[in-house]
This record gives sequence, structure tokens and C-alpha cells, in this order.
Amino acid sequence: PEERKQYAQIILKKADDLEVLINDLIDFIKVDTGEWRNTWQDTDITEFLNNTALKATEAATILKRKISYKVDIPNGKLVQMDEKLVTRCFENLISNAIRYTETDGEIELRSYEKDIDGKICCIVEIKDNGIGIDKNELNNIFDMFYRGTSSRREKGSGLGLAIVKSIINSHNWEISAESEPGRGSVFTISMPLK
Repeated sequence: PEERKQYAQIILKKADDLEVLINDLIDFIKVDTGEWRNTWQDTDITEFLNNTALKATEAATILKRKISYKVDIPNGKLVQMDEKLVTRCFENLISNAIRYTETDGEIELRSYEKDIDGKICCIVEIKDNGIGIDKNELNNIFDMFYRGTSSRREKGSGLGLAIVKSIINSHNWEISAESEPGRGSVFTISMPLK
């Protein structure tokens, strides 16, 4: 009976893992096909980012990580977005920062305005001092199912950053990543303000 119980727990865990993977694939396909595009709304970006940062702070505190944030954008600035999808995008990036940062490590969320080619944009940086990403792997991190050397020790499907990139592309925004092994990573998102 004890052995059967262990096997049942393994089967249950694998079924849960499979459900997460299937849901990630469904989300990726929805975004990739543009099925959701008619749900864009003008969103107060300062309010959205403050709410995102507060949720991130709660998650980081539970997992014994330090988090700081600074939203340096005046109230009332609008960005057109699908709020549910963009929330998923930021959750993926922040949960990665938390996951790949050691206990008592630091994560910083920062946002500010910047003129890019005559267009005022909201820039959001998600920075950690975690394990970092090897330079040779940076070009592949947004590829579907890609798992870098440092991420293979962690649970995951290799879809998180592919979904992030797909959401960013579907909004016609920009995302970039900089990293150095042992010194952490910075993901930067650029969103045009209305």
C-alpha cells in the first residue's frame, strides 16, 4: 500500500505538470494567433505598475527575497493593452527573477518615461542579482521550449519567456534582456504612452 501511494503521488504530480504545460501552450497559441486583440483598453500605467509591484512584493517576501520598486511616471498616463495578458507577462518575468535569485537576494522594479525616436514611452526594468544567464544563451531565451543551462535545475516548461515575448510582440512593444552569470539579469520593456 505504501508503494502504491508513492506511485499515485508521482502520477498526480506529473498530471499537474502536464496541465500547467497544456495551459501554457493554449495561452501561447491564443496570443500568437491574435485571438484576444479586441480586448485592448486604455490603462493607467502608473496604477497598473503599482498594483503589479505590490503583488510582487508579497510573493517575494514569502520566499525571503527583497524587492524594491519605483514608479516614476505621472498619474493618468495611459497605455493601450490587454490587462490580463500584460499581467501574465509581468508575473512571468517577476516570478523568474524571484526563482533565480537566492534567499535574501534583491529584485528591483523600476519604471520611467523616455523619448524613443520622438515617441514618449514607459520603460519598465525588472532587475535581479540572481544566478544570471550565460551570454551564449541570451539570444535563445525567448524561444519556445528553450531552457538555459542555469534553468534546467528548476521546474518549468521553457514556455514562460516565449509567452512573454509573444505578448510583448502582439502589443507592438519591445523587450530586451541583459545578463551576466553570477551577477543577475535585467529585462527591459518599452511601451508607448498615449
